[in-house]
Amino acid sequence: GCIYLKRLRCVEAEPVMLETTFVPNMNLPRFCTRPFVKGSLFETLGVNYSIEINKVEQDLRAVLADREVAALLKIKTGSPLLQIFLRFYTNREHMSIYSSLLCNTTRYSIGNKL
Repeated sequence: GCIYLKRLRCVEAEPVMLETTFVPNMNLPRFCTRPFVKGSLFETLGVNYSIEINKVEQDLRAVLADREVAALLKIKTGSPLLQIFLRFYTNREHMSIYSSLLCNTTRYSIGNKL
């Protein structure tokens, strides 16, 4: 099975990104009962389980917000969004982490450091 995480990211209380992440539940004892280290999934995996990200693939698409996503991001249904699919490869054989980000880039840009 997988551990499913869904998070709404905000800038100054304004929702800008809906993030959905799937982490394989492979040898992660007490993962769901421990708080995140520094509020970070990847810090938690590194500190508590010695899992490090060593490669990332991403796919970008332009999509329109459906009713559920629009309500969460406080935008109109049909508004344009940037969708980013990510596959994080780790130092554990056969363990990849998958994320889907739906980003409202109307007021803020999206950037990352890999």
